[in-house]
Amino acid sequence: MDAAKSFRSNFSYLIQRAQTNPSAFAKSAGLSGPLVYAYLSGKNVPGLEQLEKIASALGVSVATLIGDDPPKSSPPRRPTPEEMALAVLSALKLPKEKEKAIRAILLETP
Repeated sequence: MDAAKSFRSNFSYLIQRAQTNPSAFAKSAGLSGPLVYAYLSGKNVPGLEQLEKIASALGVSVATLIGDDPPKSSPPRRPTPEEMALAVLSALKLPKEKEKAIRAILLETP
């Protein structure tokens, strides 16, 4: 398998393993959503700087990301406190206005 196909396959697998979606991953990695989708579809191939960002955000090496061997399975990553709080908030079924206000507080950056 060529490096571009290996990358697409490994990248897709690692996003799933991280229990996220391409849009959320893009935001967490500091990349644009359309760029991540272009990488996943094969319309674009990342350069070294983007590969390093992607690998870092996924907790793997660049070699794992572009290698022919599929990444080793490992336990799913633990949700961040913010992700856990948002999940609990969603489960509470609050009125939309209250949920929106609480969400804004939870996602506030210092």
